[in-house]
Amino acid sequence: MRTARSDGQSAALAVSDRHNNGSSKINIGRLASGVGTIQVVFCYIIYSNSIKKSNKTKKERAYLDGCESLYGVRHRHTWLAKGTSSTSVFMEAFGPIMLLLLKAEQEEQRKIKRPKRRKELKVVLPQKPKPKPPPAPTRKQQVLGVRRPRIFRERTGLEGMTDEEVVERYHLPKGAIMDLYELIRVDIDPLTQRSHAIPGMVKLLNCLHFFTSGSFQTKASAVGGVSQSTFSRFLVPVIQALKKHVHLFIGFPTDKSGWQSLKRGFYQIAGLPHVIGAVDCTHVALSAPHEREEIYRNKKGYHSVNVQIIADSHCKILSLFSAFPGSSNESFILRQSSVYEGFESGKIGGGWLVGGSFYTSLPWLLTPVTEPSTDADKLYNEAQSRTCSVIEKTFKLLKTRFKCLNKSGGGLQYDPTKVSDIIVACCILHNIAVQHNVPADYIVEKSRKLAKMPNTEPELSDSAQAVRSRIIKNYFSCKCQKFRSLYSLKGH
Repeated sequence: MRTARSDGQSAALAVSDRHNNGSSKINIGRLASGVGTIQVVFCYIIYSNSIKKSNKTKKERAYLDGCESLYGVRHRHTWLAKGTSSTSVFMEAFGPIMLLLLKAEQEEQRKIKRPKRRKELKVVLPQKPKPKPPPAPTRKQQVLGVRRPRIFRERTGLEGMTDEEVVERYHLPKGAIMDLYELIRVDIDPLTQRSHAIPGMVKLLNCLHFFTSGSFQTKASAVGGVSQSTFSRFLVPVIQALKKHVHLFIGFPTDKSGWQSLKRGFYQIAGLPHVIGAVDCTHVALSAPHEREEIYRNKKGYHSVNVQIIADSHCKILSLFSAFPGSSNESFILRQSSVYEGFESGKIGGGWLVGGSFYTSLPWLLTPVTEPSTDADKLYNEAQSRTCSVIEKTFKLLKTRFKCLNKSGGGLQYDPTKVSDIIVACCILHNIAVQHNVPADYIVEKSRKLAKMPNTEPELSDSAQAVRSRIIKNYFSCKCQKFRSLYSLKGH
């Protein structure tokens, strides 16, 4: 039997029953116990309005509007309801009901079974095996705090060596080496004797062995008892000390007797009078320079420094000019030298130089006749060639004594400036060897006893052709007449 209900409860239940036929399953009647029906209906209206419009049907919206008009609620967000005595009474009922409604909906949502997502099968392509990384290089463990002990090698000296051994190794006798050391010891001796300082004599002997052997610094320094780095440090000071005294060893005579001795030596070779020197150029090979490499390549195809030398009849060097690259011409080098300026200005005179056919004929430079037409011309060319051979023998002797200048052992591994300094040092040592009569492999052949050298002074004021013609006429035409007369006497 049904119990009597108030109009509000009937309407509320009607709204609840009609609403339960929709999407929501919340029963408001179950929530009305202990709370006023009006408050329940009002809270339900507020709760329903919080649902999105897309989730409500038209019937649900009509029922909600009916409930609102039934209980006098004009605005859905109005917090006052008809029949409530005060706002506080309604607020006390509003909180618990809304909490219950939210919990109920959360439970309903948990019960809804959501479809499980199918796992997408990923196609795994076969991957190429990665190459194994190379094994890391094993590093040697560095022992910190351990210092390598210094090794002092036995340094070489002249003690314990015979004179023959000294000449064979250094191409200078003991006396010449001692005199040279006394001359340059101020520049090469150490300032202190601490830390096993290298004596000046050891420095000089190491450099002499480097010049004569033609080997690398490593081998030359090992023989001398020093390290390669130490040898490299004192090589330049020794060379500079030798260069300071270049005028003591290289130069023309300064007195009249010296000039006469110079001319007499050349006259004994082939009978060519008033010759004071033979001039020519030679190439000293070096490694390709970093700057302007092309100008150091000579006609033979390798890099070199072109050195101009003037020598006497005993292969002693009288003049040296070693500052030009290998591509420079001999005539060009001669015109740039101080010798050319000395002859042109008259500071050097009283004789001629002899040179090859590649030089331009000058009043003080005798060159061969290019097209000899007479017997006198042929005799002159033969005498000029024999006299000029002195300079070629000087080059051979210089490069034999000091193999660092010889291309057969490889070029010097230095820049052109340092190579020029080494050439100057070797020429100084060459003249010292000549002064001390060190035996040479090449000996200049002397002619048979000739007539006494004429005391007439040479005439250099005419042209080059006139000077050469006068020499041929005065000194070689008469020889031809003597040969003809002797031949005619033998014929009778």
